[in-house]
Amino acid sequence: MSFGEYKIEDGLLKRLEEVKGSNRLIKTREDFVLLTASRDFWEFELQWCNCGKPYFKVPGALAHILMDTDLDIPVEYLKLPFKSFLLRLDSESNFTIWGSRLVSILFGEFNGRISAAGYLENGRKPSFAFSFSSKGTVEEAIREAHRANSTFINTDISSCELCLDSNAINFTEDMKLVFRIFRLFVSVCFLATGRDRLVEREVLNADQEKFDASTDEAQKEKLVSRAIRQGKNGFILGRRIPAEILLPSHHKEEKNEFPGVGKPRTFQHQRRAHFRVYDKDTNPRVVFVMQHTVRPDLPLPPDTYRRGYKLQN
Repeated sequence: MSFGEYKIEDGLLKRLEEVKGSNRLIKTREDFVLLTASRDFWEFELQWCNCGKPYFKVPGALAHILMDTDLDIPVEYLKLPFKSFLLRLDSESNFTIWGSRLVSILFGEFNGRISAAGYLENGRKPSFAFSFSSKGTVEEAIREAHRANSTFINTDISSCELCLDSNAINFTEDMKLVFRIFRLFVSVCFLATGRDRLVEREVLNADQEKFDASTDEAQKEKLVSRAIRQGKNGFILGRRIPAEILLPSHHKEEKNEFPGVGKPRTFQHQRRAHFRVYDKDTNPRVVFVMQHTVRPDLPLPPDTYRRGYKLQN
């Protein structure tokens, strides 16, 4: 399975130095806004480099599941696993922005908000950011950000150009995807900081089998350090999810969860994935509950299906 990369242009430090304090390139207010936004995101890229370029590989089907996961968790529990990190997607994700497939997204806490830069198959880099209150739940924060229109996606930092899509339908679809991407970001943060079993460390290919079989934490740490020294500082999500299953494409939990008192179920269905907070009063931790099949002994609904995954018991 191939996962997308994120490319940083050569001479990033030199470009930043040329832009800082330079007024020669600023002729209009638009120039100022573009140059400032691009400069900030170039510094954001540099921040990721200084963090050791950590990444998380997210298989396409799992990415869709996480984007649909309930996030009724207080914002105060949201912690980033790294100051900046990259989400690497595979071809099954099939997300498009500005007409090109999204292959990776760089996230981080920068200038007091969550900033992100996508990397498209054609080399362009749409930038966007999320500003939200530290109160309430993540779901409430997402709804408020959507209502207040506090997220933008109009600057291509690869070329320092304003990219307003004249097609309102395409722009609306791009914005819908941006908010789904934010949901994916939050889910990965909860999984990584909660040390969920879905998140597994990657080491050098020659060491991976030894790493997986080892129970010696000191030896595993040495293998991780060796991989990081050689530029491999990452994790993969859902590597041990084995089986592909078919799910109802129109599934809505509230419609299928309760057939009514005394009414027997006719078909199996999927209970949507969600997060829960355990041990709130002592040692609070956010735990992921994977989607699972309710009444797998019953037949599938007679409709079209979509793809998903489930964990082995």
